Amino acid sequence: HLARRGVAGRLGGLTGGRDALFLLLAMEKVVVGAYFVALIKLNDEKLITLAAQIMASDAQHEALVGDALYRGDVQKAVPSGLVQGVQ
Repeated sequence: HLARRGVAGRLGGLTGGRDALFLLLAMEKVVVGAYFVALIKLNDEKLITLAAQIMASDAQHEALVGDALYRGDVQKAVPSGLVQGVQ
């Protein structure tokens, strides 16, 4: 189902750690985007707060994976501040 979200690759097709990191990075981007979409659809204040906290945590994961892949290149390593969700 991740292919529908633009995430290519399968666990069985990974050829090493770098491949695994690229797959993980793509998945983190999808997750952050999904929370972004959820935030604009939620009406309950507690759910909005929870979703924002989870989204922030996943953005931290994305930054750490990005740093592992693009060490020293902040432009590539840090998640975009302009997240676009996929509906």
